[in-house]
This record gives sequence, C-alpha cells and structure tokens, in this order.
Amino acid sequence: MGKSHIEKLTDSEIITLYQKKGSNKYIGILYERYYHIVFGVCLKYLKSIPDSEDAVTLIFEKMMNDLKKTSVSKFDGWLYMVSKNYCLQQLRKKKFATVDFKTLEEVLVSEENVLIDGDSKELILQLLEAKMDLLKKEHQQCLKLFYLNKKSYSEIESLTGLEIKSVKSHIQNGKRKLKILLETDYNKLISKEE
Repeated sequence: MGKSHIEKLTDSEIITLYQKKGSNKYIGILYERYYHIVFGVCLKYLKSIPDSEDAVTLIFEKMMNDLKKTSVSKFDGWLYMVSKNYCLQQLRKKKFATVDFKTLEEVLVSEENVLIDGDSKELILQLLEAKMDLLKKEHQQCLKLFYLNKKSYSEIESLTGLEIKSVKSHIQNGKRKLKILLETDYNKLISKEE
C-alpha cells in the first residue's frame, strides 16, 4: 500500500492497519497529521518550545504502545487527552520539585518572605513533620535545631555534644533522606493517578 493511498485513509483505518501489521509508517502518517496539534497542547501547558518538542516525541512513543492494545473510536479527542494528561503530569512533577524541594529550606529557615501561600506552607510543614519522624534521631535533632531553632553549627555542637563535622553530616544526610521520603510519597501519588 503506497503512502499516498494510506494518507487518504481515516484515522480509524490507519489505527486498524497499525494494530494488524505493526508498521511504524502508519504512526508516521498520524504524526504528520497531528504533530502541530500535540505541539500546541504541549506549548499551552509547558510554556517552553524545547520542553514541548520533547513532550511531543514522548507522547507519540506512548501512543505507539497504547494503540497496540487500546481501542480508540475518536482518535483526535483521545490524542488530545493523552497529550493534556502527559503535560499535567509533567507540571505536577515540576511543581512538586520546585515548591516542595526548592522551598523546603526556605520554609524551614524563614516564616516570612516565602513565595507560597499559607495553605501550601502549612501542608509542607505537616508533611515535613510526618517525614521527620522517620529519620534517625541525630538527623531529626540537627535538622530541627538548625532550621526551626535557627542554631549555628557551633551552637548545635554545644547542645548535642556532636562534633561540627558530624552536625554538618547529619544535616546534609537528613535533608537528603527527607527528600527521598517525600519523592517516594509523591511518586506513589502520581502512579495512583495514572
């Protein structure tokens, strides 16, 4: 079947041929038809040309796998939803990374001048408190003294009896482990939504 003949087929006919024969040339036709639409959706949500270009590639790769096992009646609507959901997932990941991890230290260090609203700050503090309980005692103690009580390394050394080197190590390791615990919860949340 020649390319010019395939181009005249409906989306449903192309998908049926792809499911029967598995040839990527059918996906290529759909890519040519819908690239600009998918790119537009991605640009609308991601607000970045390079990120949108990358997203289009990943969306079409996902589409190739999904179409092998999915029955699609209205392809353009389905592809729009796949594209939108992909972008929203990327934004959630980005928001979580930038708000929860970038702002974590700001929230702990200062109650003022934090660029998140009060509800988000409260939620982050509650989440931190819950996760802090899972850390080693020394990590908890050093993090609380450093961030919440605003103590210096030498003050923490005096209060805990730990050497400054150990204090710094407990703070760094505690922050790293806290981040891992938060990311794990976030990834579980995302996988439930998919």
